Amino acid sequence: MLLSSEIRPENFAPHLRERIRGQLQSTKQYTQGGMHQRRFGGIVSEWDDYLRLFQGAGDEKAVGEGSVCYLWSKSASSAIASHLPHSKIIIVLMDPAARAFAQYQNSVWDGHVHHSFREHLDECFRNPGDTFSVFHPFLEFGMYNKQVARYITDFPRE
Repeated sequence: MLLSSEIRPENFAPHLRERIRGQLQSTKQYTQGGMHQRRFGGIVSEWDDYLRLFQGAGDEKAVGEGSVCYLWSKSASSAIASHLPHSKIIIVLMDPAARAFAQYQNSVWDGHVHHSFREHLDECFRNPGDTFSVFHPFLEFGMYNKQVARYITDFPRE
């Protein structure tokens, strides 16, 4: 992801890398193909493609985008501040337990997880991991204190 240096194919578990490369390519085709239909999600890796996402905004009073990974990412806050210093940041937090369960349910729905929530948590605690997978950074996404602190440091409160 352009504004989050952690979201790169090489940082994912080997079995997920091809899927991430496909998402990068699909988003690139979308941004360079006119973006005729609205689309949810995608990974943007180049600044020109990122700017294309907003080319039809016109003179709107406010324009923005969001990513659940921006809050968790150690690099996103400073990258956003560097590229877009006048950004207004809105952070919406879920109860950490509800967030974890919702993420688990999504992983079951999309076919990546075939075990119980209890088994999922046990595996997260047993093997925290260092590459992106269904188990990492599963719990870390809900540890908001340091995540929010980065944005408070990088952006004025107003």
